[in-house]
Amino acid sequence: MISLPNGKGHSQIRLCDVLYAPKMGITLISISKLDLASYAALFRDKRCQIFDARKKKLGEVPLNKGLYCVKRSRCIFAGLAKATDSLTMEEVHAQLGHIAPTAIRAMLKDGTITGITLDKAHSTMGTCDSCEYTKATRKPIGKEHDPPCCEEPGDKVHTDLWGPSPVQTPGHSLYYASFTDDHTQYTTLYLQKTKAETFSSYKSYKAWRPLSSTQKSSVCTRIVVEST
Repeated sequence: MISLPNGKGHSQIRLCDVLYAPKMGITLISISKLDLASYAALFRDKRCQIFDARKKKLGEVPLNKGLYCVKRSRCIFAGLAKATDSLTMEEVHAQLGHIAPTAIRAMLKDGTITGITLDKAHSTMGTCDSCEYTKATRKPIGKEHDPPCCEEPGDKVHTDLWGPSPVQTPGHSLYYASFTDDHTQYTTLYLQKTKAETFSSYKSYKAWRPLSSTQKSSVCTRIVVEST
């Protein structure tokens, strides 16, 4: 339910099937949802006027700092289920935008949220996969190579096979095998028509000696051109 200023009073309109995020600092009202609910919006003279299906004006919202702002009351109606239905904490947590369970209990207790009956037998919940995923972190990327790079070219080579490509090369290749020398960081690519050519690519790379340690300067790539 949204309360719109309408002259000296207010008008109530109901929007269904919208995203509910009570923890946001502001509520964004979708014009498309107004349209689907048979309302109309007219933007003119720094005002947004809302009309019902009979073209009766229900409210007028002024432009304030670049936004058409509607002040809302502190009470939030969830509108998630019938008053007689009981929801588990996991269901309420998911439908209210993954609010912390402690915050949900506090908001139900002080009446900030109405329209929800919490199932006492399921008033707690375990971990939420979505919440755990959003809180996932990674270790910081180090400024130095760990472990240190090999001292001589050819001591360690990193290889990978990629494919199949959705588009063939002019020589009808669909794969490539890459070989990167750990010391020089010099990469060689061999285009292949099949996976079975990987060992041949390796033998070709082994026959071709990588850069010497005196030539190490910057990261570069060598691509072996195929014959068409």
